[in-house]
Formats: sequence, structure tokens, C-alpha cells
Amino acid sequence: NRWGLKGSEDLGNGLRAVFVLESGFDLGNGMSGQSYKDDEGKSTRLFGRQATLGLAGDSWGQLDLGRQTNIASKYVGSIDPFSTGFGQAGMGSTFASADTLRYDNMVMYQTPNFSGFQFGVGYSFQSDGPQAAKVKGQKDTNTNAITTGLRYANGPVALALSYDQQRAYDAFANKKHTQKNWNVAGAYDFEVVKLHAAFGQDYDGKFGDGYNKKHNYNNYMVGLSAPVGAGNVLASWQMDQPRKEAKKQGDVGGKKQHVYSLGYTHPLSKRTNVYASGSYAKNR
Repeated sequence: NRWGLKGSEDLGNGLRAVFVLESGFDLGNGMSGQSYKDDEGKSTRLFGRQATLGLAGDSWGQLDLGRQTNIASKYVGSIDPFSTGFGQAGMGSTFASADTLRYDNMVMYQTPNFSGFQFGVGYSFQSDGPQAAKVKGQKDTNTNAITTGLRYANGPVALALSYDQQRAYDAFANKKHTQKNWNVAGAYDFEVVKLHAAFGQDYDGKFGDGYNKKHNYNNYMVGLSAPVGAGNVLASWQMDQPRKEAKKQGDVGGKKQHVYSLGYTHPLSKRTNVYASGSYAKNR
């Protein structure tokens, strides 16, 4: 659920000023989503889904500044038959870096589409919350993030590749730790059925779960979508496979996670659809 404002102004010579201010909310209780809590526990984020200002040109691409989703979410997430939505059914249950991951304080550039190809790269000076000043003699406490990727979409073929890296400050160790992730994904539309697949690897913990040295994972997704009547059937299987030290965890985190999902969406009009989905996870 979301609401927001977006706009574009023609500056001449093919150049446009663009902005997006978008807020998420819970339809059940009206509370804000994607909020940030300060040291006093107060929510201080109004436009949690996106808050960007940028410049766009047909010939050179688009530059956006502010809070926005990373490249993996934009490029790899689009391969998911559930489009990273439908709760647990979305591939974000396994591919954490593509789980509509948002970075604050980010500068992002994306090229225009060249015969189906598009490249994007972004850098966040502090991925979550206000950027802290750098003080001489003290450690930089900001979490810096890099996101980049390449995608291709032409006819029935869609391919995507992404890489993300976060450097977060550890107050206990008084130093920064680095987490890395890469993904590759593809889809092919046979018209009667569309096949989806993805593979990725996490190094030193899952994005969003904090740094965990040598806790590495292989991520898999295979899915399909098919038109049935006026609607579409969606299905996927995901697996999160611990590697090396991650296997030694005593809790459920040391076991393979399997997620099986099935859904159906049906349009009632141009703007309204009804949908249902079910998802089962083992060793969530």
C-alpha cells in the first residue's frame, strides 16, 4: 500500500527535472511503513518508500539523489514471478539484497536503454538514517553501500546481473565490516508459460541481518507464470543453502531453507485486481 507525489519538468534540450516522494502504509491500521526510529524511539521518516530528486535525459540516462531501492531490487527483483511482493512468496525471502532493499543518502545513475541493455550504479554515504559527521581521530560510523548491475530485456528474453556491498561500523570491535552479495537471474516467455530462474551468493551474513563472518549462503529460485483466463497463475520454489561456517549454526539458520509458493491474480478492471496466494517455508 502506498501513496505519494511524483513529477517531471521539461528543462529543454531533452533534459527533465524529476522527483518522487512516496510513502508506504498499513491498510489495516493506517500506520506508516518503512519508518526509521531515532535514539528516542520516534519515527522520523515520512517518505519511507522513496524520496528522490533527479535529472533525466533521453540520450544520457537518469541521475537520482536520495532514498531509493538498490539496483538488485530493480533489476533482479523484476525477474521474480511474484515481483518480490505477496509477502513470503516473493524472492526476497531468500534473496535479501533484492528484497526491495532501500538505501538512504544515495546517488544513483542509470543509463538509457540501448537495444535492450541498461546499466546502473549507486553509492550510499549512509544507508540507514541521517549521515554522521566524520570527526578527526574517531571512526567513521556511517554504513556505506555500493550497488551496481546490468539488465537486458528484448522480446521474450529478460536477464539481470547485480552486485552489492555494505561496509558497516561495529561499535564493539571499533572497526568496519564488509558484506557482499551478487545475483544473476533470467526469464523466458513462451507465451503459454513464462519461466523464471535466479542464483546468488551472500558473503559474511545476509543483508539486513548484520555482519556474521564466514556465514555464506547460496540462493536459488525457480518459478513460472502462466495466463489462465484473464488472470495469471504464479508459482516458485526457493532455497537458501548455508555454506562453510554457516552450516555449523545450532539454530535453524544452519539448515537449508525451502520456500514453496503458489498464487493467482485476476483483473477486475484497468485499476483493480483480486489475488490470492499461499506460501510454505521449511526452516524459515
